[in-house]
Amino acid sequence: MERGKSVFTPSPRQLQKDEVPNNSKSLNEKIQFSSQISSDIHRYNLRRKRAQEDGIQNIDGLVNKEDKYKFINNVAEVDDPQIEPLALGVFISCNACGQEVDEQYIRCDGDCESWFHLSCTDILEDESKRVQSENWECHTCANKQSLPSYRVCNEISDKAVWGILKGKELFRVVNKAYEEVMKWNRNLFMPPTGQAGQQFIMEITRCITNFNDSTYLEPIALKMALLCFPLLLQKPSKNSKSRDHVKCLEERLKLWSDGKVEELLRKGRVVQRNLLKSKSKTLDSDKMFDRNMKQGKVSAALRWIGDHKSSVHKTTPDVIRKLKNLHPPAKRSTNAATLNGPIDKVESETYAGIDAELIQQCIKHIKGAAGPSGADAELWLRILCSKQFKKKPLELCKVVAELAKKLASEYVDPNALDAFNACRLIPLVKDIEGVRPVGIGEILHRIVAKSILKVVNSDIIDATTPIQICSGVPSGVEAAVHAVREIYEDTKTEAILLVDAANAFNSMNRSAALKNIQITCPQFATFLINTYRSPARLHVRNSDDTIMSDEGTTQGDVAAMSFYSCSTMPLIHNLGQSIDNTEASISLKQIWYADDSAAGGTLDDIKVWWNRLQALGHRPIGKQKSLAHHGMLQLK
Repeated sequence: MERGKSVFTPSPRQLQKDEVPNNSKSLNEKIQFSSQISSDIHRYNLRRKRAQEDGIQNIDGLVNKEDKYKFINNVAEVDDPQIEPLALGVFISCNACGQEVDEQYIRCDGDCESWFHLSCTDILEDESKRVQSENWECHTCANKQSLPSYRVCNEISDKAVWGILKGKELFRVVNKAYEEVMKWNRNLFMPPTGQAGQQFIMEITRCITNFNDSTYLEPIALKMALLCFPLLLQKPSKNSKSRDHVKCLEERLKLWSDGKVEELLRKGRVVQRNLLKSKSKTLDSDKMFDRNMKQGKVSAALRWIGDHKSSVHKTTPDVIRKLKNLHPPAKRSTNAATLNGPIDKVESETYAGIDAELIQQCIKHIKGAAGPSGADAELWLRILCSKQFKKKPLELCKVVAELAKKLASEYVDPNALDAFNACRLIPLVKDIEGVRPVGIGEILHRIVAKSILKVVNSDIIDATTPIQICSGVPSGVEAAVHAVREIYEDTKTEAILLVDAANAFNSMNRSAALKNIQITCPQFATFLINTYRSPARLHVRNSDDTIMSDEGTTQGDVAAMSFYSCSTMPLIHNLGQSIDNTEASISLKQIWYADDSAAGGTLDDIKVWWNRLQALGHRPIGKQKSLAHHGMLQLK
């Protein structure tokens, strides 16, 4: 078989050379050919057993002893290029589900050359649109080739030094510490005024500067910056006072500067162990409401009373399974879903408006809880804006502004953004047995995203309005309501259809969206590609499972709404175009607010619009679609 050509092969059994599908067949013919060949699992297993009896080690399957073969990464390469490894009875696992490949399967034509069950891909779901394609790539390889390349971080070097740690040992200790502290309960005190508090801010500044300047610490620089909060600001006890905090912080800063991260970890473990031993009191709803109202946290206060009251699921295997189901695996983008066109070059001067003053404005408008590191908006507000720390907050603001400029204007190694993109995932109770996932990202990520959005807001509005008005448009909800009313009251409108998509933000095709954003809004594209090129980790409290956000937008991302609005524009434009060469374009009016859409016009036009909407992959929530006709309301 030629390298770089995908061929559907039948189930494992010996083929004659004239039976082997050739590369001239269309994709549809290859699928039909694969379906016609019955599997012979019994014979396949006999070959594997015979391999073991012959003393063949470190492989999971067998080709006949007469065949010349070698195994590289569990894939057999035979002398005869016309015979596939699977046809010779070699055991290969599906790269998507990890299970044994049998019946219909396909190999990726990209760099990985991995094998997949046909059912583990999206080929059959959209077969008609790709039937002419001769090559197929998995999501990972497709992303590598479709997205711009990035500068890989410096390799681990002994020049990477932090106190007594250097090189591989430094990276190992930092990564190990991060994996552990992200599971700790939040137990932080505010940085105290004085020398200790200033030194703490300087350490955060120092870590972020290492990333901005692309030093040898760049791959772990942002992770170290976020590690400072749980390692250095742990309350020593439940009733500790300010003077205790100052003393602890001074001791811990010395250990941190000396690179004694493991000693800090041991101290933190003791504190966390004491927290678990202390008897936790049941929180009183009225007292929590009163406390939050006095602090000006109205939204947080409303969560404790009345219809707004929300409760959190206990972390059980069933809840984890439901959360994983709500975060589907990545799918390969289709040609029908992607745009083709020139990509405008964006000059770095576009982001010149991101400065220390803008960073301070952004943090003053950010409210909410902490991400995985435990640092909430109130803590970040203190270290970025408080005058009690003299010039140190302003210096940190300048460094954060440089970080935002870098992520907005140049492509960086996604491995260096692992901690920056991570989120805390909370499973809220929905209805009786349902789960509503709520993500809380790192405040640093939210500050950076918000500052970039401030600069490119007008470009996002130009790319999405007037049909999609969920991002950047003041009072967008009210505008949508008035637009729907005008469409409904139009004399030419026979009916209006309202649709709410199911799990839309988590199900958006990320690969296609990242390709399209380079054309629809190139000013925003670099930042989104940097933060969405690799899956983000979602940490669930009291669980060792880490859920990966492979598809759609990431829970807790400030830029998610703008990203989603730009990603829907190709779909929205396609809905108004002709269905085929004989049918004129449908003449109806539509308005969108994120995943909620409304279309008004004649009943025939609405039917065409609805059928096309479903064909393009937009799915409603259960029965969440309603057709309002003049003089009646019919729920379907």
